[in-house]
Amino acid sequence: MTGDGTPAGPQLMRAMNEQLVLSHIRRAGALSRADVARISRLSKPTVSLALTNLERAGLVRPGGTRTGIPGPAAVLYEMRPDAGSVLALDVGSQFLHGAICDFAGTIRAKATRPVESATGPQRVAELVRLAEKLYDGADLKR
Repeated sequence: MTGDGTPAGPQLMRAMNEQLVLSHIRRAGALSRADVARISRLSKPTVSLALTNLERAGLVRPGGTRTGIPGPAAVLYEMRPDAGSVLALDVGSQFLHGAICDFAGTIRAKATRPVESATGPQRVAELVRLAEKLYDGADLKR
């Protein structure tokens, strides 16, 4: 059901399933299809479809195999760190703090600098300079 009480359509259900699978992989670091199905309580075909779509979108990738257990080796799926990045900025009264994380959640760069400006527009310019410094130091594709 959606927030307004109407049933969720196939596209919305697919998107919700993909988000659920992605969040489990992000939390665990790497999971097999069977792991995702067990943890999420989604069917194996639903998990397979979600992983196929996430891989096609460039958000996850096969990251190795699990061996040493009965049955065939399980392919482990992991986040693609280069799929995106997050810029976080904290504006304080005395300091500006910033960090950049890749899509897998690894901090790629962080910096702190004292506030030098007194006005809003000047503070925005300082934030832009801090963000540029972070991106240059993080070695990310723009």
